[in-house]
Amino acid sequence: AAYLADPRGGLLVAEGGAEGGAERSGRPDGIAEVVGMGGYYLRASAEPDAAQEGGLAWGMVARAWHRRGVGRALLVARLEALWALGAGVVTVRTSQRSRGFFERAGFVVGRVVPDGFAPGIDRVELRLAAPRAAGDQVADQTAARTADQTPDEAASAEARGP
Repeated sequence: AAYLADPRGGLLVAEGGAEGGAERSGRPDGIAEVVGMGGYYLRASAEPDAAQEGGLAWGMVARAWHRRGVGRALLVARLEALWALGAGVVTVRTSQRSRGFFERAGFVVGRVVPDGFAPGIDRVELRLAAPRAAGDQVADQTAARTADQTPDEAASAEARGP
Protein backbone atom coordinates (compact mmCIF):
# COMPACT_ATOMS: atom_id res chain seq x y z
CA ALA A 1 0.00 0.00 0.00
CA ALA A 2 2.88 2.38 0.71
CA TYR A 3 4.03 1.99 -2.91
CA LEU A 4 0.72 3.31 -4.19
CA ALA A 5 0.75 6.26 -1.78
CA ASP A 6 4.23 7.37 -2.88
CA PRO A 7 3.97 10.45 -5.13
CA ARG A 8 7.08 9.28 -7.05
CA GLY A 9 5.23 6.38 -8.61
CA GLY A 10 1.88 4.92 -9.39
CA LEU A 11 -0.19 2.20 -10.91
CA LEU A 12 -2.32 2.88 -13.96
CA VAL A 13 -5.32 0.68 -14.69
CA ALA A 14 -7.10 0.26 -18.02
CA GLU A 15 -10.78 -0.56 -17.82
CA GLY A 16 -13.06 -2.09 -20.41
CA GLY A 17 -16.75 -2.65 -20.29
CA ALA A 18 -19.73 -2.03 -22.51
CA GLU A 19 -17.66 -1.85 -25.69
CA GLY A 20 -16.03 -5.23 -25.05
CA GLY A 21 -19.32 -6.85 -24.19
CA ALA A 22 -20.06 -10.17 -22.60
CA GLU A 23 -18.39 -12.10 -25.42
CA ARG A 24 -15.00 -10.79 -24.31
CA SER A 25 -15.32 -10.60 -20.55
CA GLY A 26 -18.15 -12.90 -19.57
CA ARG A 27 -19.73 -9.89 -17.83
CA PRO A 28 -22.98 -8.20 -18.82
CA ASP A 29 -22.66 -5.16 -21.09
CA GLY A 30 -22.09 -1.92 -19.27
CA ILE A 31 -20.01 -3.36 -16.43
CA ALA A 32 -16.38 -2.30 -16.45
CA GLU A 33 -13.53 -4.69 -15.79
CA VAL A 34 -9.79 -4.25 -15.35
CA VAL A 35 -8.21 -5.18 -18.69
CA GLY A 36 -4.66 -3.99 -18.12
CA MET A 37 -2.34 -2.31 -15.69
CA GLY A 38 1.18 -1.01 -15.41
CA GLY A 39 3.28 0.50 -12.67
CA TYR A 40 5.93 3.19 -12.73
CA TYR A 41 8.30 4.70 -10.19
CA LEU A 42 10.93 7.41 -9.84
CA ARG A 43 14.23 6.70 -8.10
CA ALA A 44 16.00 9.53 -6.34
CA SER A 45 19.50 9.96 -7.71
CA ALA A 46 22.45 9.52 -5.37
CA GLU A 47 24.24 12.33 -7.21
CA PRO A 48 22.67 15.80 -6.96
CA ASP A 49 23.34 16.77 -10.59
CA ALA A 50 22.41 13.42 -12.13
CA ALA A 51 19.15 12.94 -14.00
CA GLN A 52 16.42 11.24 -12.01
CA GLU A 53 15.73 7.71 -13.19
CA GLY A 54 12.22 6.41 -13.73
CA GLY A 55 11.25 2.80 -14.15
CA LEU A 56 8.40 0.73 -15.52
CA ALA A 57 7.00 -2.22 -13.59
CA TRP A 58 4.56 -5.02 -14.32
CA GLY A 59 2.81 -3.94 -17.48
CA MET A 60 0.19 -6.47 -18.54
CA VAL A 61 -3.01 -6.70 -20.55
CA ALA A 62 -5.70 -9.40 -20.42
CA ARG A 63 -5.41 -11.70 -23.42
CA ALA A 64 -8.99 -10.97 -24.54
CA TRP A 65 -7.98 -7.31 -24.92
CA HIS A 66 -4.88 -7.83 -27.05
CA ARG A 67 -4.84 -6.15 -30.49
CA ARG A 68 -6.69 -3.12 -29.15
CA GLY A 69 -3.85 -0.73 -28.25
CA VAL A 70 -4.20 -1.12 -24.48
CA GLY A 71 -0.52 -1.97 -23.93
CA ARG A 72 0.64 0.95 -26.05
CA ALA A 73 -1.73 3.34 -24.27
CA LEU A 74 -0.47 2.17 -20.87
CA LEU A 75 3.14 2.62 -21.98
CA VAL A 76 2.51 6.15 -23.27
CA ALA A 77 0.61 7.13 -20.11
CA ARG A 78 3.34 5.79 -17.83
CA LEU A 79 6.08 7.56 -19.79
CA GLU A 80 4.17 10.83 -19.71
CA ALA A 81 3.73 10.49 -15.93
CA LEU A 82 7.45 9.88 -15.46
CA TRP A 83 8.43 12.78 -17.71
CA ALA A 84 6.07 15.01 -15.69
CA LEU A 85 7.78 13.87 -12.46
CA GLY A 86 11.13 14.93 -13.93
CA ALA A 87 12.63 11.62 -15.01
CA GLY A 88 15.59 12.15 -17.30
CA VAL A 89 15.69 8.50 -18.29
CA VAL A 90 13.30 5.54 -17.94
CA THR A 91 14.42 1.95 -17.53
CA VAL A 92 12.62 -1.34 -17.89
CA ARG A 93 13.67 -4.91 -17.23
CA THR A 94 11.81 -7.35 -19.42
CA SER A 95 12.34 -10.56 -21.34
CA GLN A 96 13.34 -11.26 -24.93
CA ARG A 97 9.63 -11.79 -25.67
CA SER A 98 8.75 -8.12 -25.26
CA ARG A 99 12.11 -6.58 -26.10
CA GLY A 100 10.95 -5.52 -29.57
CA PHE A 101 7.91 -3.71 -28.18
CA PHE A 102 10.15 -1.45 -26.12
CA GLU A 103 12.77 -1.03 -28.86
CA ARG A 104 10.06 0.16 -31.27
CA ALA A 105 9.07 2.71 -28.62
CA GLY A 106 12.63 4.08 -28.64
CA PHE A 107 14.19 2.13 -25.77
CA VAL A 108 17.82 1.03 -26.21
CA VAL A 109 19.17 -2.27 -24.87
CA GLY A 110 21.78 -1.75 -22.19
CA ARG A 111 22.35 -5.32 -21.07
CA VAL A 112 21.07 -8.84 -21.68
CA VAL A 113 21.44 -11.47 -18.95
CA PRO A 114 20.90 -14.96 -20.40
CA ASP A 115 18.46 -16.93 -18.23
CA GLY A 116 18.28 -13.84 -16.00
CA PHE A 117 14.66 -14.43 -14.98
CA ALA A 118 14.47 -18.22 -15.39
CA PRO A 119 15.87 -20.93 -17.66
CA GLY A 120 15.12 -19.81 -21.23
CA ILE A 121 13.90 -16.37 -20.15
CA ASP A 122 16.59 -13.72 -20.53
CA ARG A 123 16.54 -10.46 -18.60
CA VAL A 124 16.78 -7.56 -21.04
CA GLU A 125 17.50 -4.15 -19.53
CA LEU A 126 16.50 -1.16 -21.66
CA ARG A 127 16.68 2.63 -21.29
CA LEU A 128 14.85 5.56 -22.85
CA ALA A 129 15.98 9.18 -22.52
CA ALA A 130 13.33 11.81 -21.84
CA PRO A 131 12.22 13.83 -24.85
CA ARG A 132 13.55 17.36 -25.03
CA ALA A 133 10.09 18.87 -25.56
CA ALA A 134 7.37 19.97 -23.18
CA GLY A 135 3.60 19.85 -23.00
CA ASP A 136 1.64 18.17 -25.76
CA GLN A 137 4.81 17.53 -27.77
CA VAL A 138 5.84 14.92 -25.17
CA ALA A 139 2.70 12.91 -25.89
CA ASP A 140 3.24 13.31 -29.64
CA GLN A 141 6.87 12.15 -29.46
CA THR A 142 6.05 9.22 -27.19
CA ALA A 143 3.11 8.13 -29.35
CA ALA A 144 5.24 8.45 -32.49
CA ARG A 145 7.78 6.06 -31.00
CA THR A 146 5.11 3.36 -30.71
CA ALA A 147 3.17 4.16 -33.89
CA ASP A 148 4.94 1.64 -36.15
CA GLN A 149 3.65 -1.37 -34.22
CA THR A 150 0.24 -2.93 -34.44
CA PRO A 151 -2.02 -2.73 -31.39
CA ASP A 152 -1.56 -6.51 -31.03
CA GLU A 153 2.22 -6.16 -30.85
CA ALA A 154 1.90 -3.46 -28.23
CA ALA A 155 -0.62 -5.26 -26.05
CA SER A 156 0.99 -8.67 -26.42
CA ALA A 157 4.44 -7.41 -25.55
CA GLU A 158 3.17 -5.45 -22.60
CA ALA A 159 1.12 -8.42 -21.39
CA ARG A 160 4.01 -10.89 -21.57
CA GLY A 161 6.31 -8.79 -19.40
CA PRO A 162 9.44 -10.46 -18.09
